[in-house]
Amino acid sequence: MVVLGIIAAVAIPRFADQQGFQSRAFYEQVHGAIAFAQKAAVAQRKSVYVTTTATTLQACYVAACGGVGSYAVIDPTTKAALSLAAQDQRGVAFSAVTISPATTFVFDSLGRPRSAANVLLTATTTISVNSTATGDINRSIIIEPETGYVHN
Repeated sequence: MVVLGIIAAVAIPRFADQQGFQSRAFYEQVHGAIAFAQKAAVAQRKSVYVTTTATTLQACYVAACGGVGSYAVIDPTTKAALSLAAQDQRGVAFSAVTISPATTFVFDSLGRPRSAANVLLTATTTISVNSTATGDINRSIIIEPETGYVHN
C-alpha cells in the first residue's frame, strides 16, 4: 500500500502535465522533417529550403516557402505539404515549446547544407527545440557541414 502511495505521488502529476510529452513529440517531428528534407533534396536532385519560425517548420523546393508558387516537399505520411506547427492533432497550440533560431537554410542536390544566400556551410548548424515545461530539457538537432547528416 505504501508503494502504491509513492508511485501515485510521483507518477500521477507526471501524466497530468502533458507539456513534457508535447515537447518530446514536437522535437521528434522537427528532427524527422529536417532529415527527410535532406533526403528529399538528394532523391529529387533539387535544392530544398527549410524555414523555421518560433513554432513552425516548412520545407519547399523554392525559397519563398508558403508564398505564391511555392512547391512544398510532400510529407509521405500525410500526402500533404511538409509543414509542422507546435500543436496537437486538434490544433491546440503547445504552450511550452519553441524552435530556435528562426532561420532558413537549404539542402542542395547533394544533401549539403547551405545558408539562405546559397553559401555552403562550413560549421555545424544547430536547431534547438526549447521547452519551458517543468522538469523538461531543451533538445538540439545538429546538421553536419558537407554531408548534411542530421542527428541529435
